[in-house]
Amino acid sequence: MSQQIIEMVRELRADAVGASRNRNFERYEGESGRRALRLHRLLRSLERDLSRCALLAAARHRGGVRITVRHTALSLTRTVHLSEAELGLLDDAPALAGRIRRELDS
Repeated sequence: MSQQIIEMVRELRADAVGASRNRNFERYEGESGRRALRLHRLLRSLERDLSRCALLAAARHRGGVRITVRHTALSLTRTVHLSEAELGLLDDAPALAGRIRRELDS
C-alpha cells in the first residue's frame, strides 16, 4: 500500500465532506484514488459493523490482521483481512482500534 493512498484515506476519514470525491474529482479519478476510495468505504463499513456487533475475533494472518465480526441477531459472519497500514488507519477511532488490538493481544 503506497503512502499516497494512505494519505488520501486519512483525508477522507478526517473530513468526509471537505475531501469528498465529488469536490475533488481529479484527485480521486486515477488508480490510487479509486483504491483510496474503496479502502475508505471498507473501513467505514467495518466500523459500522464493529459498533453494532457483540462478537469480534482478530488474529495475525499472513503479515496482516484477519478480523471476524459476528452478528448474532442476523446469523451473519463477516471476515476482513487488513494490512498493518490499513489497521493503522482505524487509529482515529480509538475505541474500535483498541478493541481490535486487545483481541490481537489475547
